[in-house]
Amino acid sequence: MVGVRHALILAAGLWAGSARPVVAQHCHASAPDLSRAIGVRVGLHSEFASYQTTRYEGEYQGVGFDAGWQSRWIRARASWVTYRLTRNGLEDVGMGDLLLDLRVPIMRTTDDALIAGIGMASTLPTGDSSRDLGMGHIMLMPGIWAAWQTHLAFISTQAAYGRALSSGGGAHHHGGGAGPIVNPMNASEIEVSFAAGYNVHERVRVRGGAYGAVPIGADSGTSRAVAFAGIDVLVTDWLELSLQQHLPIAGHPFLAKIVLQAAAYF
Repeated sequence: MVGVRHALILAAGLWAGSARPVVAQHCHASAPDLSRAIGVRVGLHSEFASYQTTRYEGEYQGVGFDAGWQSRWIRARASWVTYRLTRNGLEDVGMGDLLLDLRVPIMRTTDDALIAGIGMASTLPTGDSSRDLGMGHIMLMPGIWAAWQTHLAFISTQAAYGRALSSGGGAHHHGGGAGPIVNPMNASEIEVSFAAGYNVHERVRVRGGAYGAVPIGADSGTSRAVAFAGIDVLVTDWLELSLQQHLPIAGHPFLAKIVLQAAAYF
């Protein structure tokens, strides 16, 4: 069954995409998307992934709720996911860690084509680290970001420093490595991301990019890098659907992953 689902995940990569950073992917602080200056956003997303580590192999599925609010000078968002995790044939279900993210633009051109700012993301230990559903500690990720966009295209990038607020690195960092299975991070790391997109139609956009991290400091860990690509469809002026594929380049945080998302704007 794992092999069949893995094949489906890889095949679906032909349709990969995302209209906006999917906040469930908080193994990196997602790149900003400021195409909507003001408003409330609520969304549902699901993710499907297969993985293999030195201790376990299997797959996991997640269903999450996203909420955010953005004005001209601030953006706040939150995401919480429930996972069904299979490890060596044994299934487990539970909540993951809660993600909170706050971003503030500190520089912008008069036409808002170029915007840069600072941000602070954090995960709270609502997931059970002993079941590979959470980190077992608070993770802070301060960073800087920049985005350039026109009515047809955009480019965005960011860099952040992730640090576990735990003297022992957290229960999920077995041997100093990254964890947990559903969202691997090192106890101390530098995270970077890059994304670019183009509107092929007034209601259709394609995008692609990469994100990753390297461990730093005295803590050992595992470097990781992931490429993604995808498509978003604006069904109405307030409803957007997206599909995205993530494939690892280095570090193997998973074998393959698909994320589906529906978001409404008010």
